[in-house]
Amino acid sequence: MPRLTRDIDLFLRNDSENICHLRDALFSIFHDESIREITVEELDRYPVIRYGSPDGFSLDFIVKIGTAFTYDDLEYEQIEVAGHSIRAATPETLFRLKEGTISPIDPNDVAYPAEFIRRKNEAE
Repeated sequence: MPRLTRDIDLFLRNDSENICHLRDALFSIFHDESIREITVEELDRYPVIRYGSPDGFSLDFIVKIGTAFTYDDLEYEQIEVAGHSIRAATPETLFRLKEGTISPIDPNDVAYPAEFIRRKNEAE
């Protein structure tokens, strides 16, 4: 049930050290001065900030979704990607994040994790 995405959502803990690491990593890839505008204060003010990379790909940096989710509320799995260990939200977390949202595409996005969870439960 794939759907082409034009962005990636990254949930962040909004603290100075973490945001500094984020900016340094982004700048090392994109060399874009506008990255310096991503700050703890801006993420406090706007809990989702979209960064449009010079190559047209978007990164959404999320620190909270209303009062329902912050970084510390997410369940995750450690996965390996290109030799790096990263945290990825579990299918159950993705389902809870998308369930009941108002974005027109989100109901379709709920279908994939719901089907994944159903198949996983059947296999157990």
